[in-house]
Amino acid sequence: MDAMNSRDDITPGVIIGYCVIAAGIGQLPAIVGGYTLAQFVPKSGALLLLLSVPAAVLLIAGGIGLLLKKFFGYYLIYLGTFFAGIGGFKSPFIPFIKRFINIGPGTEDLFLAINLLMIAILVWEHWTRVYNLEPTAQQRQRVAIICLISLGLISISYSRSKLHWETGQKAAVNELPVVGADLEQWRTDGVLTYASSESKLTHGLMLAFSGRSDEKSIQQVADKHHLQRIENPNASKKFLPLAKNWKLNKSGFQTDFKPDDLYYIGRMKDRNKAVLQIVFSKAEKRFTAEVFGSTLKQVAE
Repeated sequence: MDAMNSRDDITPGVIIGYCVIAAGIGQLPAIVGGYTLAQFVPKSGALLLLLSVPAAVLLIAGGIGLLLKKFFGYYLIYLGTFFAGIGGFKSPFIPFIKRFINIGPGTEDLFLAINLLMIAILVWEHWTRVYNLEPTAQQRQRVAIICLISLGLISISYSRSKLHWETGQKAAVNELPVVGADLEQWRTDGVLTYASSESKLTHGLMLAFSGRSDEKSIQQVADKHHLQRIENPNASKKFLPLAKNWKLNKSGFQTDFKPDDLYYIGRMKDRNKAVLQIVFSKAEKRFTAEVFGSTLKQVAE
């Protein structure tokens, strides 16, 4: 017997089913973005599709299975949560929670923890339903549950051990994580406020930092890394995505700049898969900069 006797009961699994279907549908913008990106940067587009398509398929199909109260729904949700993505599925199952909760670079860890709590509820319900099966089927189900959950937790634990995020202050740019030495000639006045997330598995880095400097020093950094100055007001609105998405404290990270301020963007010298953005306020002598992408040192393309 694969379904529960009463199909009209609203169980925790049914509620979670609606949530994961919404989370799966929420991957559509990433899928469209990955497909579009693949036309220009095939490897990056393919990676984005690899991270988003399996998650969407597993979660939507698994959610439908939960609504139908079929056992396959549980297994698909387990697979989607543990293995669809690097280190587990970190987008929240709970709809609209992103609008109300954001703790900077540690937000994904919080969402993953909430997702795992919901998985624990599913496992409890799944395990309880197994009692309705004949003894041989019960044993198969229990072994499958234990094996899949154990492998999933091992996978997430290993991946999480390779992820490091931090926030705080540094006295100089060369003390910043990973890419500080690449920016050591950057002269600043006073302490820098920063937030970063580093994945050692993918050599990925997301770093936002803010402080005071002068126009000459900003120009020197831009010249060294061959950054392009952007003077289009509409294009400048797309700058500083990390500080905005992480909702970093505006007292430490300035994100409101004027159209005639300095906007620079480009790939870092010797790390041509890492993007460097700098926005500098001429009036206040303050800047906010971000580095994101792969930090592997490579010969410029």
